[in-house]
Amino acid sequence: MYYTEQGFYRLIFNAPIFLFGLFQLKKAIKLLFFDTIKKDFEQKKKIKITLIVSKKNEEHESFDGPNSSANIEFKKNPYFRSLDISESSYLSISIGDKVNFELSKYGKWLIKVNSNSRNIDYNTLVHDKNDINH
Repeated sequence: MYYTEQGFYRLIFNAPIFLFGLFQLKKAIKLLFFDTIKKDFEQKKKIKITLIVSKKNEEHESFDGPNSSANIEFKKNPYFRSLDISESSYLSISIGDKVNFELSKYGKWLIKVNSNSRNIDYNTLVHDKNDINH
């Protein structure tokens, strides 16, 4: 009987703490994700950027060591330095091609990447070092 009473009191004590934590988590998720997504859908504004491919790498060095995925680098710009892409996208892009990016205005989600009217399958986008704090 003692163990049952102790478990009951523990449940009574921990339930409000759990509910408070759950409520705070819900607020944080809404603030981080859904407010910006809702704003993007309501205003239907996008940011469009066009960058020019300056270099193609089949294997390259990334911040965590050698990377075997295909990669394209862009001419110096304030937005993105490089993009890891699929092998099929790598074969369809040439140096000097223009790559078009569409981003959501408020959430800064990458919506679409294409070049020469073809979608590009991408893995990792590398920001310019100066743009990380923006």
